[in-house]
Formats: sequence, C-alpha cells, structure tokens
Amino acid sequence: MRLRTTIILLLANAVTAFLIWHFESGRDITPTIAAPLFPADIREITVDGPGVAHPYTLTKHSRGGWRVTAPFEWEAGAGADYIVEQLRFLKTDGGFTVEEARANGSSLANFGLENPAARLTVYGEGQSKPIVLNIGLVPAAGGELLVRLLTPDNQIIPATRKFYESV
Repeated sequence: MRLRTTIILLLANAVTAFLIWHFESGRDITPTIAAPLFPADIREITVDGPGVAHPYTLTKHSRGGWRVTAPFEWEAGAGADYIVEQLRFLKTDGGFTVEEARANGSSLANFGLENPAARLTVYGEGQSKPIVLNIGLVPAAGGELLVRLLTPDNQIIPATRKFYESV
C-alpha cells in the first residue's frame, strides 16, 4: 500500500514539474535589476535647501569614521552610517522620467520638485562631479507626506518619509 502511494506521488510530482517547465519556458522574462544610484565608496554627503532646518556636510575620514564638517566639526557616529546605508539601498527601479510625467499631464510641481525642499549632494571616490538629488515633498490625503526624488538623469523616484527624515 505504501509503495503504491509513493509511486503515485512521485508521478504527480514529475507531471507537475513538467507542466511548470513547459509553461515557463515559453515566457520571455528580462531581469530588471536596478543599478545603485550612488557609488560604492561615498566620501562626502551634503544636505541643504529651504526645507532643511540645519544644513550639514558629512565627510568620511581615512580611518573609516564619519565627521560633521559643516557647519561645525564633530564626530558623526552611528547616525552617519545609517544615512549611508539608506543611500546604498536607494534604487531607480520604481521611478519614471520627467518626460513620461509630462506626457501624462503632470509637472515637476505635482511631485514637489519645482521648488525642492532639500538637495542631497553625494561625492564618491574618484568621481569628477557629484551626484545631486532634489527632494520634493507633497502633502497627500490624511496628512501623509509623499517624498519624491529627482535624479541627475531626470528620473523621478519615490522614497519613504523615513528616508527623508534620516537624511
């Protein structure tokens, strides 16, 4: 009795595996892996703009630690590491271009990017020019705050309020 049940289950598994392979092999799936927005070796971060109460600059030292270098000199501590981690995981895969937004009848003002609340400037090791992100804030229904980022290549990508607050 057990042998018969085992053979039936093995045949059922083989048929299921064949059906999955048959239906999935005909699909053309291109992987969508977004490249990171910032370089792997971030050296300096500056946050300023009209929505930033206290603009600051973080600089990485050769010892690996972070220091606040503007508006005063101070050891940054774990808060800077948290900001760098937020930047490392920021990807462009959930966004759209400014041209796509305009084609749908939207403007930069709809995303809070006409007059951005903040500007994030990131310098990487060996880069000739920095990467600058404009951060736009849009109030939504229920008092929620939507955060949108404008990348140097005119991509608008969503971000979380937690990202904005950490930066």
